Amino acid sequence: MDSHLKKKPSVLLADDDEDFREALRKTLEPEYNVLASVGDGQALLDAARALAPEVILTDITMPVLDGINAVRLLNADQGGFRVIFLSVHEEPIFILEARRRGAAGYIPKRYLLTDLLPAIRKVLAGSTYFLFPEQERRQALCPPAHSSAQ
Repeated sequence: MDSHLKKKPSVLLADDDEDFREALRKTLEPEYNVLASVGDGQALLDAARALAPEVILTDITMPVLDGINAVRLLNADQGGFRVIFLSVHEEPIFILEARRRGAAGYIPKRYLLTDLLPAIRKVLAGSTYFLFPEQERRQALCPPAHSSAQ
């Protein structure tokens, strides 16, 4: 099959910054089908349930419902959503809470230019992608939350 006929993986964007979402959309559209772009956690829930995206890219801090609780509710409802958090929060507590809630990835926003597309590809392939920027050498891949750490 020709590459231009291949189905693009679907993505849902959630962030309260509309300009950020638009820039993200432009970055993703050559490779991904952006199904929707929403500005709060409740809209994230509604869009994810209605559209069933292959990957959800979400911020943590959003109005109405934060990203962590939106993902918790999605996973309680249906599960199986592949979520990558994109956040300004770099403290380990946020990253670990995202993993605990079932996220497949976490990227601090300052690393998006270098890490966003590789993270999406890895998550679509069934892996995880978590960045811990406070470490001297960034660790991009972590074992799944249910595995024992090495």
